[in-house]
Amino acid sequence: MSKAIFPPGTVAGHMSEIVQTGSQWRTFVHCSDNKIHQLVRDANALDYQNNVVPGPIPMRNSPVAVICWGVEVLHASVSSSYPSEILMNLQTRIYYFTDELKVQEMDWDSNIRHYFEAGPTLGDVMEGSIALYAQVDADGDTLAEIRVGYQSPSNPETITESYYTFSTGWRTRIYHNEM
Repeated sequence: MSKAIFPPGTVAGHMSEIVQTGSQWRTFVHCSDNKIHQLVRDANALDYQNNVVPGPIPMRNSPVAVICWGVEVLHASVSSSYPSEILMNLQTRIYYFTDELKVQEMDWDSNIRHYFEAGPTLGDVMEGSIALYAQVDADGDTLAEIRVGYQSPSNPETITESYYTFSTGWRTRIYHNEM
């Protein structure tokens, strides 16, 4: 018999999964307890560690989109009496809709903190929408761009996309509505 992953009576909703080089598999699930759970496991394991992601309350039936980037870095010791060590510089971002109909980012940087913190809200979302995606363009630790798409009430007939680069910060654009 398998071990329960979710609290009794909880129904799993929208899920997104990532794996980072040299790290564990992470599945993010929006459950009927209206919390986002991070299920962490090793690549070949079936047992999960279940962590609730803190942050603003998700909208009922909110989708979850997750991106990650980063690398393992072999840090050579300066002296032969100290062994080399592998350092991780991993970045993870979770996106979901809040009960205030905002697109929320939760971020984690392995060099700064040990768990997720609330990032910026990226824009307004249509009530009842489940349209959400997140994409990342990165080469190792070097981030080029993050793109998060959703359906906004100000332009409901098309896709609104919030995008981020280090040089511009977060900005928003609207897809052309003639396809």
